[in-house]
Amino acid sequence: MTATLVTGAGGVIGGALVRALRERGHHVTTLTRTEGGDATDPDAVARAAAGARTIFHLAPADPSAVLTAGAPRVVLASSVLVYGDAEGALREDHTRADARDGAIVARLTNTYGPGDLRPDRLVPTLQRAARDGTSPRLRSDGSPARDFLHADDAASALIALAERGTPGEAYNIGTGVATPVRQVVALFERAVGRPLHPVYDEDDVDRSSRWADLTKITATTGWRPAIALADGLRRI
Repeated sequence: MTATLVTGAGGVIGGALVRALRERGHHVTTLTRTEGGDATDPDAVARAAAGARTIFHLAPADPSAVLTAGAPRVVLASSVLVYGDAEGALREDHTRADARDGAIVARLTNTYGPGDLRPDRLVPTLQRAARDGTSPRLRSDGSPARDFLHADDAASALIALAERGTPGEAYNIGTGVATPVRQVVALFERAVGRPLHPVYDEDDVDRSSRWADLTKITATTGWRPAIALADGLRRI
């Protein structure tokens, strides 16, 4: 049984990752703020990581303590936000802003899944509106197109990187497809079986479109996403 530490296990990605690891037979230790854990405390991380072969650092905290904990493999969760306002297919060689020697960096796209409560994200906003019978207020005119990734796919990609990724390298994790906000809303309405009557901010006209280029992660690990957006929305 492989010993593994996951920081930030209370988040939507962390929860999916812990489930996936345990299904694969890993002995998983978690370090979360709700449990009184501090991913920036070297002593706390060292205790939690004792015997761990792999650390997945998903907590929104400086990874210095994780990088010095002594685990042979470290995967750091990052975001495609490191690409700034770049549009089109986002490639890893566009920036090294989050590079860390000895660690594998995972640049995740817009991830959604069960248990996501963040009010600034599109899918939880639609979920609350459907639950409460209200009209969701959205922060754009519905034009922006983004890469929406199910948390279970994020988890399988993180595990693939831990097993076959190259330390010191960054990898995109996404679907490789950009979906406009209005289409996401339509797919969600189809999943719940009724219209939500969203209120768009028609003054915020954003025609940008960006998605993750998956060439590198697929070539290195063989990973590809398995959950189409329509199926993922039906699941939640």
